[in-house]
Order: sequence, then structure tokens, then C-alpha cells
Amino acid sequence: MVYTQCHINKALGFIEEESLGENMQNVTVYTKNNCIQCLMTKKTLTQYGISYSEKNVENDAEALAFLKDKGYQSVPVVFSEDMEPVRGFRPDLLAKLSKAI
Repeated sequence: MVYTQCHINKALGFIEEESLGENMQNVTVYTKNNCIQCLMTKKTLTQYGISYSEKNVENDAEALAFLKDKGYQSVPVVFSEDMEPVRGFRPDLLAKLSKAI
């Protein structure tokens, strides 16, 4: 079994068991090293119990090319099936994402 951040948060008591299945959707966070906005975005997603995958553009040339092709020039960028991409550290939009999923 692969343990996601949601599973870890549930085990630590940060989220309720019934919400575990709800937040298991496709969320991807594009980041880079030493990026405080990226760190805060990931921390906020974790606090909301949102499971995500991370793509570091400094270590993943395909991830960097993907962002450039989409017109993004900075990170973090959060992609979700449930709403438009979130650019930068936007706690207001991350809260909206947590309610949308």
C-alpha cells in the first residue's frame, strides 16, 4: 500500500477518517528548492488534509517544460481537477480548493 499525506494526517489525528476518501483526488504541486511559498503551499494543503503529488522543477526537466508550455514563470503552481490552477501561495484559493473537493 502506498501511504499518502492524507493517510499520514489521519494517523496523526489531523483529519477525520470519513474525510480521508473525499480528499484523495489528483492534485499536483509544482515547486522548486528553497522556495518559502512552495513550502507554505504544501503545508497548507497538508493542514486541509489534501493529498498531493509534488514535482520539483529543478529536478524534473519535464515538469519545468510543462509549466513553461502553460505560460507559468514561477512556482508554486497547484493543479487540481476541481478548479483552475493556483499560482503562488494563495491561502484563500487553497481554502476554496479544500471545499471544492
